[in-house]
Amino acid sequence: MHRWILLFAIALLWTPVSSAQVTEEVSDITGEYRVSSQEMNDLWIDTYAGDYGAYMPRYVSDSTTDMEQWMIILYGFTDEETSMADVSNVYLDVDGRRIQPLEVSARVRTIDDEIMEVVETTYTEAIFTRIANANEVRVDVGDEAFQLRDREDMRMIVQTVNNQSSQTASSGDNR
Repeated sequence: MHRWILLFAIALLWTPVSSAQVTEEVSDITGEYRVSSQEMNDLWIDTYAGDYGAYMPRYVSDSTTDMEQWMIILYGFTDEETSMADVSNVYLDVDGRRIQPLEVSARVRTIDDEIMEVVETTYTEAIFTRIANANEVRVDVGDEAFQLRDREDMRMIVQTVNNQSSQTASSGDNR
């Protein structure tokens, strides 16, 4: 009996615990289909003049315009604006390959006397998938540098969208 308890305890320790979760929703107002991480993920800071960094991956599809966006939204929290506040170029090093987003937009918000720097980056599905499945991803945002280490929710977004696309294609319905 004790042997089984010991084996069960060892199996639990070796079982990876997944905390990544995604939400899937369709807007009642715009009809947009969204799949996004349920919460922000920590950015591992290499260099950042602020206090804390996070990111949130997101997929957005608008059936009225056939527009699809595969996005990574970067957040910096700081007392004073950094180079993230007004950045126009973002570079990613994905397993040693340099990649630039299709689109970059930056804005700043103040929340309770703290500055939140927001940088939205957009990619093709193939590049988003490459980032999701990479071994190492480094992001250079102006003078700031981060690592995207835990990307399980990105992989879940790709899988959810692909499953939805397969179901839509097989049923003949439009999203």
